[in-house]
Amino acid sequence: MIGKKYLLCCLIVVLFLGVFSEFPLYAHVRGDFDGNGVVNVSDVILMLAWIQTRKSTDITKVTGRANEILSDTYTVAYLPDNSIDDYDGNNTADISDVVLMLAWIQTRKSTDPVKVSARATEILSTVVSTIGIFPETELGSSTIPISITGITPN
Repeated sequence: MIGKKYLLCCLIVVLFLGVFSEFPLYAHVRGDFDGNGVVNVSDVILMLAWIQTRKSTDITKVTGRANEILSDTYTVAYLPDNSIDDYDGNNTADISDVVLMLAWIQTRKSTDPVKVSARATEILSTVVSTIGIFPETELGSSTIPISITGITPN
């Protein structure tokens, strides 16, 4: 005879696995629009499609345009954001940021801003921007600021 506690534990485990199997457990990173935890060419195409659809908030429209650029299946977990996906610091996500993303990938995700910016200029000579923040930088913080009052240091 199976006990009620055993059945309850099994039910909790099944529910836990069911819920978390639907959602990837990746941290949200800059430039990761498909939510797989890494920035790759699919993300570059999604950002380009978003710009070419006049920064549409319609995911179907953005993925449709992405498919026209490069026929593939695109999943969108996050649409680009002007304040997050602005890699050159000009306060807007634009074609320069797309080129900087691609250059960053093509330089094997280099953290050298001179190398990435030089590659971006090779791709599109009108890009004169310097990369200020890199794709795949984690967003948010896992730390909680704590302030304790009434304690005087020695």
